[in-house]
Amino acid sequence: MKTMNAHKKLGSLLSKAGTNLSLILALLVMSVLFAIMSPHFLTLRNLVNIATYTSINAIMAFGITVAMILAAMDLSQYTVAAVSGMVMALMLRAGLPTGVAIVCALLTGVLLGLLNGVLVSICGVNPIIATLGTRQIYRGFAYLVSNGKNILISNDFLTFIGRGDILGVPVVVLLMIVMFAITAYVLKYTSFGRKIYAIGGNKNASYLSGINIRRVQMGCFVSQVGVALPTCGIGSDMAVIASVVLGGVSLSGGCGKVSGTLLGALILQTISNGMTLLSVQSYWQMVIKGIVLILAVLIDVMRSKKR
Repeated sequence: MKTMNAHKKLGSLLSKAGTNLSLILALLVMSVLFAIMSPHFLTLRNLVNIATYTSINAIMAFGITVAMILAAMDLSQYTVAAVSGMVMALMLRAGLPTGVAIVCALLTGVLLGLLNGVLVSICGVNPIIATLGTRQIYRGFAYLVSNGKNILISNDFLTFIGRGDILGVPVVVLLMIVMFAITAYVLKYTSFGRKIYAIGGNKNASYLSGINIRRVQMGCFVSQVGVALPTCGIGSDMAVIASVVLGGVSLSGGCGKVSGTLLGALILQTISNGMTLLSVQSYWQMVIKGIVLILAVLIDVMRSKKR
């Protein structure tokens, strides 16, 4: 009897681990292979590089994770970051304090997210079409403001955020950990998070149960705020979406975990880093990343059939 209970508990544990366990095993296998093929893979410097670049994509992927669980994919997140970054850079060049520039950049992101939310929740535009359109508008605006050039600024605080470290750990990695903890907490332990899962799983049932769908959708889009240069995100959008899908978040919404997204981002960055160390031509890297994205979508289709 005790043996049967132990087996049931183990089965339940493995079932809950599910996708995450598979991703961890895949990551371990890839790491071993790359370590065998390249003596530089397991060096401290390389591992820090992997963690740093994973953090950049993961932070963006956490926001998309929330949107995709809601069944409202956001394709404009990088361009919202671009315009916010331009606003901050222009204000810093004008001599305004760093704190004021950051607040204005965040407010810009909130306003652009609000426009996305209005289009989706009030106007009823399909989320992919709405954010695809605003993506073009926002990026075009960023290029108009900057005349298609990077705005170079010198700021000690921003340099510390981007390149600094605390006790040897890059600041961007620490920011990623903080964002991971906040996103995971909101999704798992708050009523807002539970409403996101409910709406993504069954929008009609959520409406009948009294959930204010428009308010949740609006909150979801407004909360996706970031800052970056106008070139940030070109060629990276699909990598972020692939991280989310590979991590177990369904394209149809209603299920997924932010921990899976983190593992997905780590796997994709490990693949990219390993191929670079092995001197794989950049064009082949693009092909392989495209294949990984397709495989991630196929895995999601198979998961949906099982459900």
